[in-house]
Parts: sequence; C-alpha cells; structure tokens
Amino acid sequence: MKEKLTKFLGVEPEETGPVSLLLAISFFMGLFLATVAVAAQTLFLSDISISEKTDLPVALVIGGGFGFIASGLFNLLMGRVPFRLLAISFLLLIIAGTAFLEFGKDYVQDISQLYYIGFTLILPF
Repeated sequence: MKEKLTKFLGVEPEETGPVSLLLAISFFMGLFLATVAVAAQTLFLSDISISEKTDLPVALVIGGGFGFIASGLFNLLMGRVPFRLLAISFLLLIIAGTAFLEFGKDYVQDISQLYYIGFTLILPF
C-alpha cells in the first residue's frame, strides 16, 4: 500500500510519511470546517437576539483578536517548547474549547452567549 501511495502522489519513498501526515491534517481540517465551523456560524447567524448589523462586526474583530493572540502565543512558545508538546497542548486546548461549546449549555445563563463564543472562536481554532 505504501508503494501505491508513493507512486500515486509522485513522492520519494522517504517522503511518504510526512506527506501522509499532511494529507491526514488536511482531511481533519476539512472535517472541522464542515462540522464545527459551519454549525457555529449557522447558530450565531440564526439567533434572533443577535443583530447582524452591530454584533457581527464586533464578533469578527474579537475572533480576529483571539486568533492574533493565539498565533502570537504559539510563535512565542515554538522556540521554547518542543514542538510535539506544543502541538499536543494546543490540540487539547481546541478539543476542550469545542467540548465546552457542545456541553456548555448548563454553564451559561443565555444560550446566545454560547453561540457568540462559538462564533468568535472559529478564527483561532
């Protein structure tokens, strides 16, 4: 099977592992976008208490700020922490955030807040 993948992708045999990991990452990113991101956007935009004219731009700026902070923190830690530990830590953070969005209904008073948080966390995730 490894030989078929190497021939299909047109890569050298020693490059098959990294290329396979790249394909797996791409698949899971697509799966994330097709499920979590679409659901968060749909719930946010379909909530009647949220105004697209006033709340949407603010949520996008907040999400961009979270993304900027997450990228800066990741770049800062990349030189100080082994990459494997850093990647696993950020992955666990993303999983925890996604789990909170799924099961956090009992911990917020207004479900609109959960939709807002979910929408703003799409960019950093």
